[in-house]
Amino acid sequence: QVVFEWDIQRNHIYHTVYWTNKFGFSTVAQVPGSDIPDFEQVHPADRETISQLFRKIKEGGQPGPVDVRMKNVSGKYIWCTVHIKILYDENTEPYRAIGLIVDTDHQKKMMQKLESKSKMDLLTQLYNKVTTESMIEACLKNSQKNTLHGMIIIDIDNFKDINDTLGHIFGDAVLKKVSSDIKRLFRVSDIVGRTGGDEFIIFIKDIDSPELLKSKMDDVCGIFHSAYTGEDETYKISASVGGVFYPYGGTSFQELYRHADEALYRSKKSGKDRCCLYEDSVLKSAW
Repeated sequence: QVVFEWDIQRNHIYHTVYWTNKFGFSTVAQVPGSDIPDFEQVHPADRETISQLFRKIKEGGQPGPVDVRMKNVSGKYIWCTVHIKILYDENTEPYRAIGLIVDTDHQKKMMQKLESKSKMDLLTQLYNKVTTESMIEACLKNSQKNTLHGMIIIDIDNFKDINDTLGHIFGDAVLKKVSSDIKRLFRVSDIVGRTGGDEFIIFIKDIDSPELLKSKMDDVCGIFHSAYTGEDETYKISASVGGVFYPYGGTSFQELYRHADEALYRSKKSGKDRCCLYEDSVLKSAW
């Protein structure tokens, strides 16, 4: 823990020797024309957070603790929680603030790890259903109507037969393998999730051309065309795929999903193991 004091009127920071032990030499600077200190140890992305903290103190408010990353004596940024207590003069004007900086790096990273795990499907390590839907909805909320996105729904054909015939261990192995193969087809910025036992949703952001979505759907089908399982690798695996464009096939998650699902149904009705695209409110033939 590191204690410091801010003389508000002089805009000067005093700190204990523990500051130097934790963060090295002090580089708390007074910015010309500014009436709040500048902590150079604070990560650039968190500078505004710490600036807002000091502005609130200056205005007489009692701010709650804030989390920022600070560069320690080894040159590594660590998460710290900054607590502040304000002292007031007889006119109830703030004249001094006492701060406590607590190293919360381990706890913060553990929480981030747990939060990340809560978003994932444990078997496939893709996003789970809730996370997939919320991420797509967030993307759609901030999308312009002239932006082109694509949604793909994948349903493994006759997956119940795989579990019934080969057992759940083989079924889980199939899901993990195809999930890994599917994820490799898409960018890190795209959203790839498992939303049911044998159903997947992919949301491709900012498509350059309609041909890209069709190409990616073909690539997905290609994964299943060469997929076999069983002890002798002779059990054929296939999938039906449906796709839809934003904004032509809908502007909300529900609309896009419904139309992609209609395209998926057309794929299954056409014999399974194929793709179908819902475009411009008209179902295209399966291929």
